[in-house]
Amino acid sequence: MCGRFTLSAPTERLADEFDIPNPPVLPPRYNIAPTQLIAAVALRPDGEHRGMVRLPWGMVSNWADTPTSAPKLFNARAESVSFKFGECLRERRVLIPADGFYEWKTVGKKKHRLPLLTL
Repeated sequence: MCGRFTLSAPTERLADEFDIPNPPVLPPRYNIAPTQLIAAVALRPDGEHRGMVRLPWGMVSNWADTPTSAPKLFNARAESVSFKFGECLRERRVLIPADGFYEWKTVGKKKHRLPLLTL
């Protein structure tokens, strides 16, 4: 499971790659953690054009009364994701741009970045 990711690509590159007019300026980030605001590419309400928004990294289960009452989930098991998040999978998909994934590993008393993938 990925607990951290990076997004250091220039905003202009993301705008070109995903055909997004007027994207928000995104400074490079190298330690993006669950619950933080992240960039997301999604269809605009017209259903034809893409846009970029900032959303909190996490998921809300269908059994939660309100988004704030639910545990802060950021990963789901493949065998249960359709049960717990079925509507989101079908109706509310977004693309999360990232250019690196890693975990923190404790060695002795110090934490080190353990790269999983860097693009």
